Amino acid sequence: MYIKYQDPNVREAAILAQCYPNPEKIFENVVLPLMEAKGLPLPKPVITNHLKQVYWKACLSQPWTPYSLIATHPDKDTAVQNVFLRACEQLEKLGLMCREKEDKWQPMTCERVILMLETLAKYIESSFIVSKGRGFKIILNQAKDGIPLQHDNQVITKVNESQNFENDITGVHSNKTPFQSCCDNLVKDRSVWKKHENSCSPHNLKNKMHEHKNTNSCEGGDPSIINSSQVTTDSNAYANQSGPKRKVQSFQETTDVPASIEKPKTQWECTVHVGWPFPFTVCAQGISLPGAQMLGFMEVARKLKTQGLLTSCNSGVNPQVLGRLMLLDLQAHWDESLHFSLEHTLQQKFEADAELFCDASFTGFGAYLVLKDIGKVRWLCESWEEHDVTFQDIIYPQKWLFESTLAELYTTVTSVYSWKKKLRGKKLLCFCDNQTVVGLINSYRENPISEKYCINTLDRLVTCLQATCLTYGITIQAVWVERERNTLADLLSRKKSTEFCDTVPQAALKKTKAIKLSIPWSQYLL
Repeated sequence: MYIKYQDPNVREAAILAQCYPNPEKIFENVVLPLMEAKGLPLPKPVITNHLKQVYWKACLSQPWTPYSLIATHPDKDTAVQNVFLRACEQLEKLGLMCREKEDKWQPMTCERVILMLETLAKYIESSFIVSKGRGFKIILNQAKDGIPLQHDNQVITKVNESQNFENDITGVHSNKTPFQSCCDNLVKDRSVWKKHENSCSPHNLKNKMHEHKNTNSCEGGDPSIINSSQVTTDSNAYANQSGPKRKVQSFQETTDVPASIEKPKTQWECTVHVGWPFPFTVCAQGISLPGAQMLGFMEVARKLKTQGLLTSCNSGVNPQVLGRLMLLDLQAHWDESLHFSLEHTLQQKFEADAELFCDASFTGFGAYLVLKDIGKVRWLCESWEEHDVTFQDIIYPQKWLFESTLAELYTTVTSVYSWKKKLRGKKLLCFCDNQTVVGLINSYRENPISEKYCINTLDRLVTCLQATCLTYGITIQAVWVERERNTLADLLSRKKSTEFCDTVPQAALKKTKAIKLSIPWSQYLL
């Protein structure tokens, strides 16, 4: 009858209970050290009944997410257990707890996170893509607006006299935790304060201050300012406006409890930079140096889990995923190095006298020529309508189809033919973002094609380029360039000459008129 009030349902709850036995204990072991590192109490579930106790709802807040976990059940204890099961499931998804195969779930430790980072660094060292910033870096420092930690002998015990209260506060601020003593135990224990060992944690101190405020609170006024009016010693009696009353000695002056004592500020900061495979930086703050470091490493674990780099049980990084990422990174590095090294080598070995950049688009084509012995940059840009109609039918066999390879080759040949007198006896380095065109020019540069063997338009264009270079003594070498590095020629191909001239101050005031190639296009078919 009340199945609809059960969330999670019976089957889901049974699966979670099998995965996380004793969920409340697991939750406490994982979350308590994180809360103590921030000086906050352990979250407790808030239980409410609905429909006249037909079902119970347990709500558990999560400090690492903006929303809360909710579980409902007709039985109160079962609702509480189910919300802890939900919390354990969430902690596993966040990478804050781990286990080795069939072992029990354990809190994620700083040592394990450091081992993960060292494993990532080893993968980089064993590859060919080693570079600066690829490893990890940990930075620990003290926050500028932090307040030193309190010791056991600094508990405030007298608040009925303003002078003694001020002296105790002065003592708290005057004693500082030595930096060296905190550095000695950076990664020794995941818990900042062990149970029953430090009775003066910020949380305990906050509770003591709260008790003092309740004891000295006045009726209808500020609890920090108390005069000779009657106050109650029993909080319940005070709420009922009845009960035994007694007079207390008035304070000499205002004794506001500092906000830093009620809510401790963070004092230490831990920043971790990770450079591979997906660079990121995390920063965490805590009220102690080991606590801040632990919070920082837990943020790293969460980030690695989000990136899908951890195993299913969060015991370490997944070697299969890292292997695939390393191969992809290595392949991209090789491709980039190959193109850049080839271009750099050709520029040094070829010793070009001029450089030509060409590009073609749906609207037209453009190119610009850089002569090293002249300071100006010559350029041309024209639309396809200004050239042979038959050639337009060839590059546009259909309205939705564009022969980019033929258009790019036509742009290169037309540019060389238009500037043939400027390039007489020079070495020309031609940059194009079409690899097929680069291959055609370099393959047939020294192998002339007889006109009787020209069977299509590409062959005829290559033949025209060979004849022009042979007649004017032009030595040409084509180089492939990425589209992102050929943006200036792309502007000209899209008829944006004004923007090109604004970008290149050395550009000539007027464009060069492209010379039409005298080729009988109707005789050649693709």
